[in-house]
Amino acid sequence: MYGHTSGEEALLWRAAHFQYDLAIKADELQISWETSNSVCDPIIDVRVRNYKAYFDELERTLKLAEVLQRKEETKDCPHYEDFKKSVENGFFGDQEVTDTILKMIPDAEKSSEGFQLSDFYRKKGDESAERQHLEVFREFSSPGNIRSRGKEMPADVYYLRTAVTNLRTQAAELIRRRRALRIARVVKRCQNQSIKENVFSCAGCAARFIANIFIVWQCGHQICLKCRDLPGDACPVNGCNATSTGFQPISGSEFTTRDPEENGVIQFSDYGQKIEQLVNLITHIKDRKECALVFVQNMKAIEKIGGALKKRKVDYRCLDKTSKSLKALFEFQKEISDATVLLLNIGDESAAGMNLTKANHVVFFAPYLTKGSSAKRTYDAAMEQAVGRARRWGQEKHVYVHHFLYANTIDVDIFEERREEVVEVVTEVAESKVVSRKRRTEDPTPSTLSSHLSGMVLGRNGY
Repeated sequence: MYGHTSGEEALLWRAAHFQYDLAIKADELQISWETSNSVCDPIIDVRVRNYKAYFDELERTLKLAEVLQRKEETKDCPHYEDFKKSVENGFFGDQEVTDTILKMIPDAEKSSEGFQLSDFYRKKGDESAERQHLEVFREFSSPGNIRSRGKEMPADVYYLRTAVTNLRTQAAELIRRRRALRIARVVKRCQNQSIKENVFSCAGCAARFIANIFIVWQCGHQICLKCRDLPGDACPVNGCNATSTGFQPISGSEFTTRDPEENGVIQFSDYGQKIEQLVNLITHIKDRKECALVFVQNMKAIEKIGGALKKRKVDYRCLDKTSKSLKALFEFQKEISDATVLLLNIGDESAAGMNLTKANHVVFFAPYLTKGSSAKRTYDAAMEQAVGRARRWGQEKHVYVHHFLYANTIDVDIFEERREEVVEVVTEVAESKVVSRKRRTEDPTPSTLSSHLSGMVLGRNGY
């Protein structure tokens, strides 16, 4: 749970910041990744090893099936031949893995020569360390036969049928592992490549040098805009049985951000889209010579936001429980410093009652997580107090209130529940915008609705 006391806190943190503090032990070496630039490296490493483990298991089972198929008692058993025909006909629904298995079958036929059944199973009572990984022979109910599901059959037939059942399971799992690896790798490519360089190709129509790609999240295939807009829900890649509904393909640009210091070239975000979008808003506020109060519940998030602001050369002050907080507060309000932003913990009462009318933007980085029977009252009171720091006597500017929510996460669910509203995308003539409205009885549940939103949700005005 990364030091969090509840699942909700952990989920809010993951929605807030794309940084994984992973530690993976490989070859007795402890490696830690602490920035999102390399977050895919350990994920890819794990998924490669998972894929290789199932590849090896499938290879072993294919050899076993080849050994059993040569037995006299299995010459009329069609199960293994049916499995091979299923692979040839693309039954498993992933052409890349299908081609891999089709190559493995003749290799297994050759490499299994000279193997015996005893190379794959051990007898009951055999406790030798080098054979502990092998399955135990089933005891025969009569000489040479095994009873299974109420009827007897030759032992070799039983083992072949069992092997083929395992082959089907392992082939399906190999596809899942391959798709998981494919997703991680395509995300990594999005991180490492500049979209402006047009380096991507489409797995569907084979178009090359396309400006942007879309990732079919069920299978990991990268497709172009033309293939994404094809009618139907099927993934457009030949031999793939994954579905691609209207909201599922994710733009590769979701894993990148525009760096103003790099002439607008899209680069991968060091902090994730949510913090980057927040900093973009703050930069816009700074350009207008205005100021903002940013309310954050998680202290770690405050540190990360501070780092992002510092990187973009935005002067800020942070209000915490140290003795320097009052000085920071005084400097911010009295305009002694050039600070554009004051970072505050929404659950802290340090700024309660303070007049902070220098700021005319109030930003909530995440919905305020409150618990217990008085959760909604606590939430409403905190919102009113937070906005009241800027919208009070002496304020001469229009006050804007911003709520940052990351779609498909707990952000939207908490926001909708506390406010008893629905967040939805409204398409107008010139643009699409995100609005919230009061919940109606016919509305779906928050979790169902949030799964249909994509990208960053940024609401303005009102609280």
